[in-house]
Amino acid sequence: MTVLTEAFVLKKSLRGDFDRQYVLLTKELGKVRVLAKSASKISSKLAPHLELFGTVEVMIAPGASFYRLAGAKIKDSNKNLNRNLFKSVLANIFFELVDLLLLEKEREERVYNLVAEFLEQLETIASGRGAVIVFNKSLFKLLAVSGYEPPLVVNNQAELSLKMVTLVQEATDKQLHSLPALKKILTSA
Repeated sequence: MTVLTEAFVLKKSLRGDFDRQYVLLTKELGKVRVLAKSASKISSKLAPHLELFGTVEVMIAPGASFYRLAGAKIKDSNKNLNRNLFKSVLANIFFELVDLLLLEKEREERVYNLVAEFLEQLETIASGRGAVIVFNKSLFKLLAVSGYEPPLVVNNQAELSLKMVTLVQEATDKQLHSLPALKKILTSA
């Protein structure tokens, strides 16, 4: 049963010599792992459509342990995020947190819509301070949707970001690989 759905690429990694594994947040299936055969080859027609921060239409089919990518077409690349390092780091950390908090194959339309809203707002915001506020607002909503709504007492936006990321780490018992980058950009902003 092949599924055609809209998705965000949360994470990508190499698998073997030429294959890539993607973690997608799909509208229809929730978070899924997808294997793209030969996606690391220069001649791959699918890889350019599967970049981070873009909205993609994918055609996937269930396999033994992963879904298999049958087709991909980019809908919106969110180019401004890739051009701004500060926004790229915030978006990357947000995607990593979404990946940590969501279980696989559980449809979460509210989280999908939240990610879409986050990317749209981050794409259009001009200032670094505004980007941190968008990040914090979206992360707080993500925590609330995931069942964590902790009382937060902080003095500034940077402190709020770090406190919420720490809460995600405690809730999932997983380390956020991007935490040092987040601390660095928040202290420089």
